Order: sequence, then structure tokens, then C-alpha cells
Amino acid sequence: MTAVAGFGLISALLVFLLQTPGLWSCPFVPEHCFDRPIESSESESSEGSYAVEQSVVQRAEGDPATIYLTFDDGPNPDWTPQILDLLAQYGARATFFVTGWAATTYPALIDRITSEGHTLGNHSWGHENLTTLTSNELQQNLRRTQAALGEHATPCMRPPYFASNDDVRRGAAELGLQLVFGTLEPQDWTRPGADVIAERIVSSAYTGSIIVLHDGGGERSQTVAGLALAMELLSSQGYRFEAVC
Repeated sequence: MTAVAGFGLISALLVFLLQTPGLWSCPFVPEHCFDRPIESSESESSEGSYAVEQSVVQRAEGDPATIYLTFDDGPNPDWTPQILDLLAQYGARATFFVTGWAATTYPALIDRITSEGHTLGNHSWGHENLTTLTSNELQQNLRRTQAALGEHATPCMRPPYFASNDDVRRGAAELGLQLVFGTLEPQDWTRPGADVIAERIVSSAYTGSIIVLHDGGGERSQTVAGLALAMELLSSQGYRFEAVC
């Protein structure tokens, strides 16, 4: 094969991958995923696209195949315990981006999350769109949530709806918080079916993936079932699961 022909095949493959909807997870640059369309959650709509920030993940060459599981909008008394049971089954660790309201409402779940080796991130007080808040409101919101997490708080924050702008980034930075989004969002909150959620995770996962799922904010039985299927397959492929924060 000539060099020109080889280059043509590679270019064609890249075009195919970039145009394949199941591969929106930015497989070529694990730390970044720029200008990815962000779908709004079921409870509120938002307009436009938001760049996914650099993750806090630092990986050395030769590290084991690792996937970072994250869960938003909880804790929830129905779904969080089921997810924790599943994580324990695989010896997995994850990061839960919790709302301050839910954390204060279900402190026993916060205790269980942290006692089982998982970590917590700030997901606002009540799942507000942070871009709509004034600077003072933003500071109060994030500070109140960090206080609710107490000694278990990490310097990680994920804004609801992935809604971010310069004011949100600046406000978070002033509190020592780093924005953490993800590289793969299976859109489990749309409830497309457990098989679809599992397929989206498995087909687009790669070492270093930060997977965005939900343990609160709605009925999450499909998330639990889809995650179970995905973890079984990914574990058989040699992946391990760690907390991102």
C-alpha cells in the first residue's frame, strides 16, 4: 500500500468515527471534549452548547484500563442504594455529584457513599442552572453545598445541565472548585431502555472515559439495569472502575 493510499484510508476512518453518533465521547483526546452538544435534562431545558472542561484525571502511560463512573442528582433513597450494591459487587469506586438539598435530606446515604470508598462532588444546592444566578447567588449556592458535604467535600463541581460560562468558572475557581464534566453521556435520564444505555456505554468507552449517569432526578431503574449490563461486559474486558475526584 502506498503512503498516499494509506493516508486516504486513515482519513476516511476518522471521518466515519467522527460522524458516528455512538462515538460522541471524544475518543481521540481523552482529557477534552470541545463543542459537544449538551442535551438538557428532563426537568429543565437549556439552550446552546457548552465546552466540556479539562478533567481532573491524570493518567500515566501504562496505567491499567480505567473507567471513571460518575452519578448526578442524588442521593436518592430508591436508586442510590441499588447503585452502591452494584458498585460493591465489582469492587468499583465512583464519584457522586450530589445536590446540597439531597445531601442534607438523606445524610445516611451520604455516610454510606463515603464509607464504601466513593467520593462526593458539588452539583449545586437544588439543581439550579448556575448561569442564571448573580455572582452573589452563585457563591452562596456553591458554598452552601460544600458546607453540606462537610469533611467529605472534594474540590470538584459539576454544574447542572452542563451549563457553564465565564462567571460560573470564575465563581467556582474563587472557591477552589474545578469543573468536571465527562467524555460520555449515555443520556440515561431520557429512559431509552436498559439495553440502549448499556450499549452506549460499552460501545463508546475507552480507558480514561468519564461516564455521566444519574442516581436521582427521576425514575432510574433503567440506569441501574443498564449499568449492571455494562459493568459485566466491561469487567470481562479488563476494565476497572475508579472515582474521578
